[in-house]
Amino acid sequence: MLAPLFMLKLVLMAPLQTTDMPPPKSTRATHGPSARFATLDAYLEFLETRAQLGGTWYRQVAPGLYQRESGNLRRADGAAPKRTYTRAELAEKFGFPP
Repeated sequence: MLAPLFMLKLVLMAPLQTTDMPPPKSTRATHGPSARFATLDAYLEFLETRAQLGGTWYRQVAPGLYQRESGNLRRADGAAPKRTYTRAELAEKFGFPP
């Protein structure tokens, strides 16, 4: 009975095997929207639904071209042009494949 306990103690006290590789960095692909949503379209649809509560979302203004909308925020002067994003830019920003 002592032999198995002795061997167990040796296994528990043995150092963990490590490699020379650094730990992986967290990326948008592991923690961002792409980890929760299957596609960019699904994430953009979620943002549009959430906009009813005041969140930001992206309106498609032309095929493959999107404009960020700021939920309930409306500028009084309205003079500043809104920035547009390509589909590839949004995919990169949120961690989705192009």
